[in-house]
Amino acid sequence: MSKININEFIGNSKLNKFHLLMFTLFFIIITFDGFDMVMYGATMPVLLKQFHMTPTQAGFIGSCGLIGAAAGALGFGFLADRIGRKKVIILCTIFFSVGSIFSGFSNTMNTFGVFRFVTGLGLGGVMPNIVSITTEYAPNKNKAVMVAAIFSGMQVGGILASGLSIWLLKDYGFEILYMIGGFPLLLLPLLIKFLPESTVNLVKNNRIETLRIICGKLQPTINLPKNVSFELDNTEKSSLP
Repeated sequence: MSKININEFIGNSKLNKFHLLMFTLFFIIITFDGFDMVMYGATMPVLLKQFHMTPTQAGFIGSCGLIGAAAGALGFGFLADRIGRKKVIILCTIFFSVGSIFSGFSNTMNTFGVFRFVTGLGLGGVMPNIVSITTEYAPNKNKAVMVAAIFSGMQVGGILASGLSIWLLKDYGFEILYMIGGFPLLLLPLLIKFLPESTVNLVKNNRIETLRIICGKLQPTINLPKNVSFELDNTEKSSLP
């Protein structure tokens, strides 16, 4: 039986359409992460009037998103080890997109704060899992560049939030801006179809056929034997439960 170290196989691959598609999806998600981080500050003057908030209350509402992000990073990190990082990234994208949309529909300060917390859960959970998947699937010589390039989306999102708030806030109110924050929901079919699962999860669950398909996308010219099996680096094996 032929055995392949999947970490070495991926590390020796070259950038191709597989990586570009993954990069594009992750870049969009991180862009809307940055969009949301800036959006609360950009809409603050309108929110203060809309909900009759004091500065102290406004600070507390802002903290709801940060508390949610901390809880999401911790909670979804544990969940990803159980159900896989792909499922968690999809779940977190739903959380922060729906949370943003319903923030726009909120008509009380308390309701708005709850949905800011929900949004934070998704935003906090999605970031470490995106870093993990990107690091796993990027070629060795491109890992740092890919992670840095994906996270440049944070700045792009912040610029987008500032620009759209100047353009839309006065005429359409804060609602439209938070609804725009739900755009990543449209990516769900693409995430489900094209996003790869963590190699640790695939090897642990002996999903040989899925690993064969991924290897074919990473190195299209290679011809794997029918009786191939896969293994992880020792550092990856030590992370298995």
